[in-house]
Amino acid sequence: APTTAVSWVLGVGILAAIAAPWLIHLIPGTSAPLGPILLPIFYAPMLAALMLRLPLAVAVSVVAPIVSQYLTGMPPQAVLPSLVLQVACFVVALRVLRTLPWVVAVPVAYVAGLVSAAIMTRVVGAAPIDVVGTIEVAGPGIAVLTGLGLLADRLLRGTTQ
Repeated sequence: APTTAVSWVLGVGILAAIAAPWLIHLIPGTSAPLGPILLPIFYAPMLAALMLRLPLAVAVSVVAPIVSQYLTGMPPQAVLPSLVLQVACFVVALRVLRTLPWVVAVPVAYVAGLVSAAIMTRVVGAAPIDVVGTIEVAGPGIAVLTGLGLLADRLLRGTTQ
């Protein structure tokens, strides 16, 4: 059974993973949805990958988009399965790559998560993922993730990557 501390950390992580996309989508005056551009659903799972053990980080990455979809309607139901796979694969890849400088680890983990999810969705016959198109749209979000990763790493560990 999870301890109180583990339950608290999971709850905060999931809440943050729901709040970030919701807040991003409140930004007025945008013609295109900002989620695929700024990747806010990845922020809390990335921090979870940095701060928590892998099973807890993966739990945040899997549960948060599902709860977010239930509570807010975001992400859309059609993309939810592939997005859950992508965020979970991103977290695993980031943990594998975390000894690298964050400016390398974060973008590589994002692409690895995307490619892994694309392969898995093809294997199970789900809607295909446009890997190149997704990367083209997500460029600003990958930069934001990288910056957040660098900042979090410095604050939490005092590193200077």
